[in-house]
Amino acid sequence: MADSPQKLQLAFEQFARDFALPVAQGGTLHLGAPIGPAALDHFMHARPSDTLVEQRLYEAWLKRAADVVPVRSLPFPEPDAIALLLALYDMLVVTDPRLCGWPTRAARPKILAWVDSLVARAGPPPTRESALARHAAVGRVLEVARDDLLVRTWAYTHRFAGRRPPPRLLAWKGLRRVHEDVSRVPADQLLGFSFPQEDAVEPADAWLAAQLPPRVAALLAATPITDVLTCARKTPAFTFGPASTAALADPAIRTGVAQTLLVAGLDRAVVPLGNALLAMANAPAPPAAVGVVMRFLYELHVLAVVDRGESDKEPPVERMSPPAAAMLAVLPAIAVAGGGFADEIPLERADEAELRVRSALLARMAGDEMIRWATALVGYAAGGPAPSSPLAPAPAPPSASPEAPPTTAPDTTSAPATPATPST
Repeated sequence: MADSPQKLQLAFEQFARDFALPVAQGGTLHLGAPIGPAALDHFMHARPSDTLVEQRLYEAWLKRAADVVPVRSLPFPEPDAIALLLALYDMLVVTDPRLCGWPTRAARPKILAWVDSLVARAGPPPTRESALARHAAVGRVLEVARDDLLVRTWAYTHRFAGRRPPPRLLAWKGLRRVHEDVSRVPADQLLGFSFPQEDAVEPADAWLAAQLPPRVAALLAATPITDVLTCARKTPAFTFGPASTAALADPAIRTGVAQTLLVAGLDRAVVPLGNALLAMANAPAPPAAVGVVMRFLYELHVLAVVDRGESDKEPPVERMSPPAAAMLAVLPAIAVAGGGFADEIPLERADEAELRVRSALLARMAGDEMIRWATALVGYAAGGPAPSSPLAPAPAPPSASPEAPPTTAPDTTSAPATPATPST
């Protein structure tokens, strides 16, 4: 795009009004031309000429941040949050079917290179405020949807992806037998994670299906609060990466994320969090990082009892898969091993009694083998040896018989819960 300050400001005005604001507070997004990293320096310091747009955008950011951590102010505009917003904007621009044909398809690799540059520019959040601002700016990335319209008459069929048709095509509906069919493209399909049904308006783009998912994963990693809060997503699979672990090391963020997950329904997060814990332990991650995650999962269990009164209520897990058992085993393991985690959350005597009831219930559900593994993981976080994976084959005992059959690993296949994808 042109480098003149006037054109940059015009692009910023449209970006703030038609994209950043509806992403933050809900509404219809309007996309224009792609915006490259060269515009970032201007966008980071620009202000909308319409002060109402700026006020509404800040209020929407502050509300979304305060829903996780009770803050009274937020850095605005936060430069790295703006970079991630631009990256999200360009990712959605590249899904426009009009860029699939020749010669416009040649622009898509360049736009995706801009996405990579913008996400790299943001990097991991250095402060609590930065992490909250990023979540406020792009936290609804997996809620975006596109409404496609199919217009049929007796003579022709027109397809409009995410845009309204010209009025002339809808004129004289009765006489020309005009029919309109709306098809909603959810975020997982729009961003390349799944293919549409046969009757969808636009066919899946195999090239984008390969290009977009890793970039969405990189975007989520750069906004770790969003990453953890959307752990129940179908794809990309959630993992406890360096950025999310660093964010959860902040006590205010850790408690806020735990409370938000509980409000949304912990049952949807049990398997994804257990999967991420198993992957982290099998790596293995550094003991300090494992300790952060164990504190977070322990706090989730404690809040489920103290705030939600679920001491004697079984988690609604469809089947006790290894990931679910790993997640549930954290509470009884810490009750057994301690590791200092239990002392960090002061409890009333009545709450302690309820927590013991909950711990016994989860211990029965998770099983002895998983409790032993989780207890060893608590020890590893405190500086002990790394535990062996509960999913790996046990080493064969010494035997003189070479024909002894090997021990086989149990089936570890599990299907994470699929999150809903409301429209933005």
